[in-house]
Amino acid sequence: MRVGMLIWSYWPAAQGGAERQCRLISPYLTCLGIDVRILTARQSFAHSKQEQDGPVFIERLGGPLLPLLLGLQRPFARSSFWFQLPFTWLARLVFMCALALRMRKQEAALDLLHAHESGWLGALAVRLGSSFKMPVICKIASYPPFPCIGWDVPGASALRRVQQQGFLLALNTEVQKELLASGCSPERLTVLPNAVQIPQEQAQPEQSSTVLYVGNFSQGAALKGFDLLLKAWAQVAPALPHCRLVLAGAGDDRPWRAEIDRLGCKDSVDFQGFVADLSPLYRQAALLLLPSRVEGMSNALLEAMSWGLPVIASDIIGNRAVIRPRENGLLVPLDKDSWAEAILQLMKAPELRARWGAAGRCQVKEDFQPELLASRLMQCYRKLL
Repeated sequence: MRVGMLIWSYWPAAQGGAERQCRLISPYLTCLGIDVRILTARQSFAHSKQEQDGPVFIERLGGPLLPLLLGLQRPFARSSFWFQLPFTWLARLVFMCALALRMRKQEAALDLLHAHESGWLGALAVRLGSSFKMPVICKIASYPPFPCIGWDVPGASALRRVQQQGFLLALNTEVQKELLASGCSPERLTVLPNAVQIPQEQAQPEQSSTVLYVGNFSQGAALKGFDLLLKAWAQVAPALPHCRLVLAGAGDDRPWRAEIDRLGCKDSVDFQGFVADLSPLYRQAALLLLPSRVEGMSNALLEAMSWGLPVIASDIIGNRAVIRPRENGLLVPLDKDSWAEAILQLMKAPELRARWGAAGRCQVKEDFQPELLASRLMQCYRKLL
């Protein structure tokens, strides 16, 4: 069986949750006898057009024009949508053409396309699958299930018409219910959560005074809730002078450093920036904070639980699928007073942190092991073929 994993960015380029999940699950699929090909955009001239990532073969598409366009786009990254639009539109057009040409030349080289998002890239996979008589799986990697396809995507109107077609992988049962209620056929839908590798080591949250946040600052407060987190910490810091808040993640964190200064609690906050290996941070933490306003199924949430950390998370669909309140963490409304109260509660209860952290680690071992989820994914592939 030959499967093309379709994703816009891939290692060693910038990686979000979908990209990390693609790279995590692919080697386990190869262990099951599947020939996995990563089909991704060539983000830089430093990235080879073709290379191996362990047992997985990577094809970076777009030719020399794509990294040039992406490089021209970067100075406008903090500008308005309309400044970025022509560069984004052209970069995606180059990639689309290169992908279609590759599939036309090697039509028999793939049995199935697996898109790791349900936005424009998933819709593109559906169009290509229809053209080349190939089944397509689209992963619902965020919530709401189908992100808007804007005018920065070539052929946006045509892609919108097919966006909800294809076989769909929902991250949790709540998204599954919403898709079924919207008219999606049960035969085209299955639930498959994200996977996480379980470390051999385990954190000792009862012995720590470090509160951890992991997330991408480039995604903004509207998605990740940084504003809520920092305002809550400004209430917590005076009551827990021995505790520190550690924030790790790529992106521009300068506005949030300024916000911490304004709130008057910078002495208790550490900005780590991008951290390639988060293991030391998880190992040394007391708990994880996840104040997201929008989330599919957070990798940071699963990783923290795999280390044996309790989690305080926002009460949204993506987090409800993982957090069992007062068993492995807390689900908290999106207001700063509730968050401050929850942090104080757990930081003053070391035995509770240890018990909830151990329960979360057991849960991810049972439900989110990569070997288990790769096997279930292969069953989906066989069903389609």
